[in-house]
Amino acid sequence: MELCASPRCCLDESRVARHLDRVSPALLAASRSPRLRAEVLRDVEACRNALSKVLGGARALRARVKNVSSLREVSDTETIVNTFVNMLNRIVEVRNIVQRIREAAEDRGESEVSRLLGEAMASLSALAIEVSAIALSSIPELRQLTRDDCGKLASAIGTAVFAALLDAGSELVRDALARCFGRI
Repeated sequence: MELCASPRCCLDESRVARHLDRVSPALLAASRSPRLRAEVLRDVEACRNALSKVLGGARALRARVKNVSSLREVSDTETIVNTFVNMLNRIVEVRNIVQRIREAAEDRGESEVSRLLGEAMASLSALAIEVSAIALSSIPELRQLTRDDCGKLASAIGTAVFAALLDAGSELVRDALARCFGRI
């Protein structure tokens, strides 16, 4: 079974890795900038750790659903919910850190680093849209959703979509919206 919101909006490790691969060069450029290095090293490390957990979440979801034909067959709904929530929260966390580093780069006249970080933010926002759409489309299939599960999902999806829509002018985000939600 694949986790998809639409035929062109599926969660798989390679898609998540492609988005995360766009972030790494921007973080590397920021950490190598003499004007930024001291200020951003801790943030860059926090981003790398969170990004590895996002990829780990995608792997965990895939492993959880690979031998079932429907999410209705998964008995541990809370694990699926928590994985979606953790992935979304980490994507937003990284996006916020990248935004902070970008603002520091702009303040120090690092226009190329700022540009790379802007592209990284757009990629993270596109990933947030994709994971949010897939989490939303999974809800009807999950059995035994508790009020607590619903609250966690609502909070994580709402935060992720709000943060992502701040980059709605980006082609990556617009493409993710079109693929995952189509024309409304």
